[in-house]
Amino acid sequence: MALGDRIRRLEAAHGAERVGEEAGARRARVMDRFYHSHENARRELFGLEPLPLPDELRETRAEVLSTLRETIPFYRDRGSWGEGEGAEFLRQWENHELEKLSELQKGDEQ
Repeated sequence: MALGDRIRRLEAAHGAERVGEEAGARRARVMDRFYHSHENARRELFGLEPLPLPDELRETRAEVLSTLRETIPFYRDRGSWGEGEGAEFLRQWENHELEKLSELQKGDEQ
């Protein structure tokens, strides 16, 4: 058996393949939301109404929490993101994500 086959078997046994698939699906959702936002920005330039966000593209509580726990701290710890305009951008992003989380939790309670 080739070394590559052995590695794939070991990774599959430990869930690495599943993690990779989940990351790919997460990346696809993020890009779909990006393209939707891009299309709405283009529509705004032409004076058209924005398209509603499809339910399947709405962020989940887990995605918002991931942004707050992983993504924003990742940037905050690197380069010039920790000061000046970069830090202000991250603060605004964090506040925006906290508002989304609050809205999602209100929806769960209803």
